[in-house]
Amino acid sequence: MAKVIFKNLKSSDLAKSIVLTKIEEAVTKFPELARHKIFSFFAMDNSPAQAGLVSFSFKLSIDGKLFKKIIIEKHGMTLYEAVSEVAHILTERLQRASGKMRAIRLAHARRYQYKHSWEHWYESAA
Repeated sequence: MAKVIFKNLKSSDLAKSIVLTKIEEAVTKFPELARHKIFSFFAMDNSPAQAGLVSFSFKLSIDGKLFKKIIIEKHGMTLYEAVSEVAHILTERLQRASGKMRAIRLAHARRYQYKHSWEHWYESAA
């Protein structure tokens, strides 16, 4: 489930479609992500007191059982710069999180295998 929310901006179908395609790419690489809640926020940041450049921010929040709480926020001169930076960082974070989960599963499997092989050896020696 993915939601796209706009703050201080008008809703844009093009921006929504770009974000949803990036999320779909991540879901194809990491199928466990399909069961998580995904929220994305677009915002425009400018100062009412000083004239200057406008910066856009994009925030992605993922919450679920496997990937506990992943929040990524980036700013850019355009919306699309911020989205591309977040998409790049998202793949790195998901790879790191899935690597940690895989390492934990392997450690549990090794402990279980060692424990049972040791008991079998001990019983046959007696």
